[in-house]
Amino acid sequence: MLRETTAADSYWSDAELLIYANLVMDFRVMQMLEAHEGWFTDRFEDDLVANQGEYTLPEGTDRVKRVLLKWTDTGLEVPLTRNERWSDSVVNGSGGSVADLGGALPSYRLVGEVLVLEPAPTVARVDGLVIEVEGLPARLTGDASKFDLKFPSMFETLATFDIWDVAYGVEDAQGNVNPDPAARGRLQMLHAKIESAFLDAIQQRTFGRVFGRAFNLGD
Repeated sequence: MLRETTAADSYWSDAELLIYANLVMDFRVMQMLEAHEGWFTDRFEDDLVANQGEYTLPEGTDRVKRVLLKWTDTGLEVPLTRNERWSDSVVNGSGGSVADLGGALPSYRLVGEVLVLEPAPTVARVDGLVIEVEGLPARLTGDASKFDLKFPSMFETLATFDIWDVAYGVEDAQGNVNPDPAARGRLQMLHAKIESAFLDAIQQRTFGRVFGRAFNLGD
């Protein structure tokens, strides 16, 4: 359907199609993130520094999913809650401690690329801060590139149609006349069906029991 009569004399270069592959990949990842199913969640650990409340987020962080404190000697991990502290006081100086706030765990908030723990930890602990984040996968760079293993296997089928659709739009803008508009229409309909099935499939990655009140019709 594209200007691709022979591989040796193709209108489309690998470099051009690679650009479109990365564009459609980013778009589909955005949709997958909105499913909130952990498709592109990564886990990072950072060292806690005594009396330090600011920690730089990992490069490429688009959304912070969870923040936890980790006790490496026992393996205990405690989740922290987000609190913007619009009207709360907080002790963050080197003279303050968690005990000054009744022994409460710190909360976190985001300031640009920095995650702020309030109150700041009073002890140092290797790998004591755990941050789970979401972000776009690495870009494809050449013939040896592969889609990130986080993608479901069905993604490659959709991406093939997505790349074709973008390239065909470029040809439309250049005045290319399709000799078989019916064939194009059938491909577009198939593309829409595959997209719909993909968006449904990414909504749930695992299943568990659903608890609810027992229902009884009576005697």
